[in-house]
Amino acid sequence: MERVRFTKEETKENVRRRIKALAEFAGVSIGTTRQIVEADEPSGGYDVAVEWDLTRRAKPLQDWVTKAEYETRLLEA
Repeated sequence: MERVRFTKEETKENVRRRIKALAEFAGVSIGTTRQIVEADEPSGGYDVAVEWDLTRRAKPLQDWVTKAEYETRLLEA
């Protein structure tokens, strides 16, 4: 299955955007909010890093997501 990735233009629009989790994943509860902090181009498009500020962790959790994961698990806040 091919991974759906962001375009360069979509990535520029999304960095620093606030988002909210719609599903529980990677240790993040539903409704948790944070922002997209950076992007990377591994191959064939971009993935974005979401930095979650979780109270039970000393450091923020950074989770890399594809466009498909973004569209199904996150909501722009």
